Amino acid sequence: MRTSANPRLKAILPKFVHFLTAFTILMKGLIKLEHPHGYEPVIMLFFAAAAAIVIVTLLHDRLHHHQRYVDAGVTAVECVVMGLVAFLSFREGARFLPYGFAFASLGFGVATMVRLVKAPRIQER
Repeated sequence: MRTSANPRLKAILPKFVHFLTAFTILMKGLIKLEHPHGYEPVIMLFFAAAAAIVIVTLLHDRLHHHQRYVDAGVTAVECVVMGLVAFLSFREGARFLPYGFAFASLGFGVATMVRLVKAPRIQER
């Protein structure tokens, strides 16, 4: 199903991705709470990032004047946090899961750059 054919799906899909990412980050923070020794700053970062992503995603329609920068900021936060999750997963000895998080981090990094560089040209047309 093409997203250009259905504008409602095109509006819902990015929000779903942001909520799914926030949920993943929140779950990783809750898992770290089982053994918090040495991970206190990371746990706080996970909870703060998940809360920020959810709040900005919920307020996305009201921030439409700065939509390009809001989207780029959210994806940049997701990129950094997913990179941190990938690093922690590598350190914990997981075999394949860190590659998924690293790939997600790379994808969010590319999305941030595309949003900052290409969005002005797309909006001008």
